[in-house]
Parts: sequence; structure tokens; C-alpha cells
Amino acid sequence: MMRQAILLTFLTLAMSSNAQEKKMLVYIADPMCSWCYGFTKEITKIKKIFENDLQFGMIMGGLRPYNKEVMDEKLVKFLREHWEDIGKKTGQSFRYNVLNWENFQYDTEPAARAVVVARSIVPAKEFDYFKHVQNSFYALNQHPHDVDTYVRIARDLAIDATEFEKRFLSQEYMIKTSKDFELSRKLGINGFPSLLLVVGEKSYIVTSGYSKAAPLIAKIQEVLDEAAQDK
Repeated sequence: MMRQAILLTFLTLAMSSNAQEKKMLVYIADPMCSWCYGFTKEITKIKKIFENDLQFGMIMGGLRPYNKEVMDEKLVKFLREHWEDIGKKTGQSFRYNVLNWENFQYDTEPAARAVVVARSIVPAKEFDYFKHVQNSFYALNQHPHDVDTYVRIARDLAIDATEFEKRFLSQEYMIKTSKDFELSRKLGINGFPSLLLVVGEKSYIVTSGYSKAAPLIAKIQEVLDEAAQDK
């Protein structure tokens, strides 16, 4: 009941009309979550298939926000093996130069904040911006703590770069980003990527963790068919 109330509040803010009458996919992820990067092709397929039936919203989950610990050899070894495994299972391309960076702190807040800022300027481009941030880190190894990384992506997607940088560096959007993390925790999300389906006043966990698109598409369609029969 609490999760549903929280989701309805989120939908009310995300939609211009009555949330209780709407259907929506809510994608909870982090742009520096490696399994979310692996899930990119799958969630893109899902979003495309249901684009005429379901609205789509995102919540930045907060993988390692505000982390100040420098990567040590143990973490580097874990990440290399983890990314290699994800690459084999999903076909996503990884570069590993980041694992050789000195004094790198795996703080995921700036990347999430960049997505929140993009959402605030051009909501329709949030998902594309999210995917570009993923690619910038995992495939291109552009530094996730450098504002220029995110300004370049904004410019590439025809998002006002000057306004983007202003908001990205503001205390206001640091707070807004923390609200996304808080919402994810309140929803009880304990793994990324997670996908929720909201139909009227009911919500369903489509997945908590990586999955291929086909079974998730079938699951979503089954719920939608049942909801249609109940009308």
C-alpha cells in the first residue's frame, strides 16, 4: 500500500492528467550501474514496443552516491571480472582504462544529477540522455566527475548547454537528485535495473535485475490484457 501511494504521488507529478487513470512503466536505474548498461538494449526494446500504450518515467536509483573511497586493487579486480561477465552476457562493449585511473572515487551522484538536469530541461530526452551518459562512461571512459562530460552530451542532444551547466552546478539540482534516490529507497528498490508497471491504482514489479526483453514484454502484456478484461 505504501509503495502504491508513493507511486501515485510520482505519477501525479509526472503526468498532466489524472494519474489514477494512467498506465506507466517506471524504470529505476543508475547511469553508472553496469547491469543497467547491460540492460540498455532490452529496456530500449521494451520502451519502443509499448510507446503507444504506456507512458515512461525514470527514477535515478543511486548506486554509490557520495562515495569518497578511492578504488583499490580488490575493487578494480572485481569490476574488471564483473564487466567482462556482463559484456559476454549482454553484448555491450566495455573499455577498461577507467580501472587504471589514479585516486578515482566511484561516486555515481554526478552522473545521476546530469540525467535529472536533462529531464528538467527536455523531459522527452531523458532516456536518450541517460543512455549517452552510460556510453560515455563504460564505452568511452569519459570522466564522470567532469561537468564537461555532461555538457558535451547535452550539446550533442540539442539540449541548451548553458542552462544545463548552470543547473548541474547548482545546489538546487543536487537536492533534486537526492530526492530521486530517496524515492527509490521508499519504493523498496534494492537492485538495479528495476522496472515497475503501474496500471491505475495497482503496481507490478516487472523485474528487479537484468533480464532479456522477451519475457518482460510478455509479462507486461499479460497484465495489460487482464486490466482490459476487468474494465
